[in-house]
Amino acid sequence: MTFEEVVANSQLTPLQIKAIGAILRTNTLTEAAQQIGVNRSTLFRWRSGIPGFEEALTAGRKQLAEEVLTEARATWQAQLLASRSW
Repeated sequence: MTFEEVVANSQLTPLQIKAIGAILRTNTLTEAAQQIGVNRSTLFRWRSGIPGFEEALTAGRKQLAEEVLTEARATWQAQLLASRSW
């Protein structure tokens, strides 16, 4: 399932969904917690105790990785085509 599908089928609150986005954008849970205005321990609690939170986080990570790979492939292909035109 995509991130959007997992979230749509979950009972996550808007703040929990925002937390997942912050976790995906930052390097640490501390940074993510600061961005959304909660304590870091709240994020740990949500990850282990809120049904669907970890599943949505995993789906978000997979989707993000796929997007990065797609962009990397496109860049690589463009560079390959450019080098062939020399």
